[in-house]
Amino acid sequence: MEKTRTNKIVITLLSVGAVTLGISMSAYSWVFFEMQQTVTQIANITNETQILATQNAHAQTVRRIVRDTQDERSELDTYFLIEDDIVTFFADLENLGTSAGVNISVSSVKVGKPLDNDKFITPLTLTLESAGSLRQVFHTLALLEAYPKALQITQTRIVQHPSEDSWQGTFAITAIKIDTSASE
Repeated sequence: MEKTRTNKIVITLLSVGAVTLGISMSAYSWVFFEMQQTVTQIANITNETQILATQNAHAQTVRRIVRDTQDERSELDTYFLIEDDIVTFFADLENLGTSAGVNISVSSVKVGKPLDNDKFITPLTLTLESAGSLRQVFHTLALLEAYPKALQITQTRIVQHPSEDSWQGTFAITAIKIDTSASE
């Protein structure tokens, strides 16, 4: 009987040991997988932090470049037309005639195809007409060439009226219009 009792105790102890071992193994496995997930999350957060730090450094560099080149960009912007300045530009061109002693009129305006994919830069081709003496018409041409915007004179036609001593000047010019609303 004592042997049976000893066997029962041994079996009970072995059973308790096996259950304890199973519970310990389960707990160890659970802790191991939790630690593995925590390490993975920490690695992901570290990578995201490094990416954000790099992006922040690039953004600060861009901000510094924008700030450092503000004067040059402002000066460069004066050479091109923006949407709000087009009417003023037409009036300025017509006022050039007053300086040359002739009337200048804008006879046509053609909007060209955008020069970039963002439709930010668009050429405007204008046809200007003036009438006066040959000297006045050439003075008008000289004023157009000296105009403080980026203008390209693409065609010039100067003809004398058959019955009068006056000359007709027709000038095709191209100016670059920058669409400031496309950048917003």
